[in-house]
Amino acid sequence: MKKKRAIFVLCFSFILTAAVYQVYSQEEKRLAFVIGNSNYISAPLRNPVNDASSMASKLEQLNFDVITVLDGTYQDMLTTLDYFAEELKHYDVGLFYYSGHGIQYQGVNYLIPVDSNIQRASDVQFVTLNADRVLASMSNAGNKINIMILDACRNNPFVTAFRSLDRGLSIVQAPVNSLIVYSTSPNEVAADGDGDNSPFTEALLENIDNPGEDVRVMLARVFQHVQQETGGKQIPWESSSLTEPFFFVPSIEGSGLLVIDPELTGIHVLIDNQPVGITPLKFQTNVGVHKVSFRDERIENFDVSLSVADGQTINVKPQLQMKPIILLPEELPKEVKIFINEEPLDINSKIVYVDPGEYVLNLKGTYIKPVTERINLDFGQQYDFNPQITYEKGILSFRQLPAYVDVFLDEEDVTEQLKNDDTNESRLLQNVIAGPHTLYFSGHFVESKRVSTIVNPNVITKIEPELKLFGEVDIQVKTPPGIKTDYRIELIGSDSPPISFSGRDSDSYTTLLDPGNYIVNARFLDDPEIGFEEDIEIVAGSVKTIRIPLQYSMQYLTNQLQSLRDETSTKLKEIQEHRALQIMQLRMKHDSNKLKLQHLKKRRTSATTWGIIFNLIGIASTSASVVFYIGTSNAIAAYNASTTETEAHAFALQAKQYHGLFLTSSVVGVGTLLFGNILLLTRPSINELQQSIDQLETQIWLLNSLEKMGL
Repeated sequence: MKKKRAIFVLCFSFILTAAVYQVYSQEEKRLAFVIGNSNYISAPLRNPVNDASSMASKLEQLNFDVITVLDGTYQDMLTTLDYFAEELKHYDVGLFYYSGHGIQYQGVNYLIPVDSNIQRASDVQFVTLNADRVLASMSNAGNKINIMILDACRNNPFVTAFRSLDRGLSIVQAPVNSLIVYSTSPNEVAADGDGDNSPFTEALLENIDNPGEDVRVMLARVFQHVQQETGGKQIPWESSSLTEPFFFVPSIEGSGLLVIDPELTGIHVLIDNQPVGITPLKFQTNVGVHKVSFRDERIENFDVSLSVADGQTINVKPQLQMKPIILLPEELPKEVKIFINEEPLDINSKIVYVDPGEYVLNLKGTYIKPVTERINLDFGQQYDFNPQITYEKGILSFRQLPAYVDVFLDEEDVTEQLKNDDTNESRLLQNVIAGPHTLYFSGHFVESKRVSTIVNPNVITKIEPELKLFGEVDIQVKTPPGIKTDYRIELIGSDSPPISFSGRDSDSYTTLLDPGNYIVNARFLDDPEIGFEEDIEIVAGSVKTIRIPLQYSMQYLTNQLQSLRDETSTKLKEIQEHRALQIMQLRMKHDSNKLKLQHLKKRRTSATTWGIIFNLIGIASTSASVVFYIGTSNAIAAYNASTTETEAHAFALQAKQYHGLFLTSSVVGVGTLLFGNILLLTRPSINELQQSIDQLETQIWLLNSLEKMGL
């Protein structure tokens, strides 16, 4: 939401009368600084701007020079405070009034500008106005009395967001000869109010101008009023160090009080021809006879003479007569003027106050039918002047406007509303409101154009726009089947540069052309001869269709055939050379594989022979080991059966010999059998190589056959 902000500095505004001036001129000079902040980004308030405006107006009536800031930013408030502090040095009484959000942080009170962006509690002292700074600025001015009024304890979101921020404001000890007034008690919040002002400011406005009443007595009335209005929920507070009484309205010896309160507010009041303020108004004046006058544009001038006795209070409730009112229309065209008795009225003022009598109201305008009304008005009457505005109308005539042109009047398509006028070959648009208009012409066969014109009432306005019209050519190209080559089409006119199209296949082309005669020719880019040529006429608003069966010339086709033959012959020769190379490579590979096959066969035969030999040796060795095993067993048996030591020793030697031979023949037999089988199992295979040779022989045969066949 965009933030709105208004700053008003109203200095040296006096509302004086002869009697009051005598009182104040012998007393003090007064200066007030008033701030009202409502338009906060996060928590807007309804009444502070109203409160500040009302207080500023009331203080002006009490002889204060007033500086006002409404919806002030931090910079606005700080800059204006410095100006106020400097000016206060020349005054006797200073008053600071603030309405808006306020908080306390670490026991210090802060007044929040509308643009404050408080992200953390510690930000408060840098983006808000310290109330102690305001007090110090006023104290340092050296004036007689200072008053600070803070209606700044509205409930706000910052207290709940940061725990270190306390509810409400803290009570501060007032400096010497100072009075600090709070709209509620310490650490409590004040109501914003349902009316135009907060409860506190409303009570203050009602009592601040009580004549001859000391400020502290007046505040007691205010505090009592606030407590009653809020049911005891809001109790104002004060801190004072005043050493003498202070009266906003001092009493006058030998004077009386006039309480002027008519039914109408905002009426200017004069006493003895001197302005004293606007109603409602309390006014203290000297004893004697005085003329009280009421003046305002809304009422008949009214005067009354009053005799005022010492100490007397007179309630003045005059019966004022309201002047007749003429209400003007809320919205009127700018060319319309309203006259009353031939005198022009300001149509921006929607309410006109007049004296009782007869009036002639006229509504006039350049292109409207005049309206006249006669009225007779008396006091308190109201007349609503809301005439029917009827525009004069005219006719637009479009001479020789083709039917295919679309017409727009002030962005409205009126093409269908045009009627043919057979008498002069024109097209008419009837019942057009008189006045300035913009015509827009467009369409498929026309260059768009805007024309400004003025339609005169009750006559035919002729329109002859110079429009640029076009015709359309539709070219349909058909190329020979199977041929893919680029072609070009040219349109050559006598008064325009050539237009060309390029393509490759059968296609169609459309374009807009100026009316006239053209030559159309078409040809393939690689054929020097023109394949198609025709003279055509383009007519505005129509489509000319041309069918072009694009063909090559005979010479071009002959050349293309010869070129194709040469290309084919070259290709065939390349294929034959490539085939011969392939055959040669296959034969070399075939011969190489045959040599490898012969070598493998020799290796396989050798491995087979040696495998068989080693297997036979293994079998013989294994058989011998069996014989040696039997001999060993017999020797051991004879050893066991021997009866003499000599026999036993002989048989033991025999068994040992047989056992050694057994072990040797067993190892040799197993080893030779194993080696022989390995040789047989690891013989090189010749199957894959044989298959490769067979495939190569097949390929060589196929290539030779193709060569013999001439393919």
